[in-house]
Amino acid sequence: MNKFENIYKIIKKKINRSFFVEMTSDEITTTEIRNLKDGLQQSDSRDHINLIQHINSDSKNTVSDQISETLRRTEMAIGLDKLNIVLINGNVFYKNHSNFNKLLKFIEEPPKALVIFIFSTKKVLPKTITSRLIKCL
Repeated sequence: MNKFENIYKIIKKKINRSFFVEMTSDEITTTEIRNLKDGLQQSDSRDHINLIQHINSDSKNTVSDQISETLRRTEMAIGLDKLNIVLINGNVFYKNHSNFNKLLKFIEEPPKALVIFIFSTKKVLPKTITSRLIKCL
């Protein structure tokens, strides 16, 4: 059974929600997100999805800038007949809590045809965030 089978099912059903994917460690989180991103880009569904953003700590941009860019890209992609996907490494918020409010608004009111997956160890995200997410995996 594929580790991301539930994620692929959610994408196939076009469920417009925010999901929490609990990981066991920070190192695994980064690797697993990359693996999922690569898998999505090579999957049979790739013509029906739009991978908008992968928010992570490896980027040259700040997390706040990455969230703003994601919102901008999401607004531009809404007219497309594709499911828009955002992958977020929740561990990037561990050191900078000022971005929680921006993330909270984003996950509470996701635009149409958008699926958000937040990957993290549970200890990193505050309850205000995890309580608004559907647990996946």
